[in-house]
Amino acid sequence: MEKETVKFYSNRGMTAILGIIMLGAGYILIKNVLFSDDGLGVTPVANIFFGILLLAAAIIGIGCLIKTFDPRPVVEMMPEGMLIRTFVFLEDFVPWEEVAGVKHEQHTQRVVSPVARVRVTSSFLRVYRSAGRSLAINLHLLNKRGDEFYHTLSHYLELGKTQSV
Repeated sequence: MEKETVKFYSNRGMTAILGIIMLGAGYILIKNVLFSDDGLGVTPVANIFFGILLLAAAIIGIGCLIKTFDPRPVVEMMPEGMLIRTFVFLEDFVPWEEVAGVKHEQHTQRVVSPVARVRVTSSFLRVYRSAGRSLAINLHLLNKRGDEFYHTLSHYLELGKTQSV
């Protein structure tokens, strides 16, 4: 039996770009909307809304940049199970015997306005457990190294099934 641990890291290019975009959006909100000297006519309610947007952009931007420079892998697959780090300090270990199923899910959000139409699709791998909550891995922000992620996952799932029988 193999005693090898296979590690998959975040897609550093994607997280860096996302972090820079979000921090840039926060900078634009600060410079051109919240503290603008030319009197844009922003109401107090709009100021609160833009402040919330600024806070969200800052949190997402800093979180993405932390993920970019985080040396720890997002997913570790080993013969005992799978370790999933969902964020900086949050991690879950799932033994292969506990995996009830794995499903590739896509979630699409559509925003339609008179000016534009936007469709954003996110791709997740959901790991269902027999006991406990399911876990999701964002596949857009994971460096899957081609098909190696899927081959490794199916290999360990097959090993887990044969060991439990």
